[in-house]
Amino acid sequence: MALILYQRDDCHLCDQAVEVLAQARAG
Repeated sequence: MALILYQRDDCHLCDQAVEVLAQARAG
């Protein structure tokens, strides 16, 4: 899962990725 890589690289990117994925699933 890409989220794990984002968390290791930058927590901010992780937060953005979570929001984007959440919107993508909802949409």
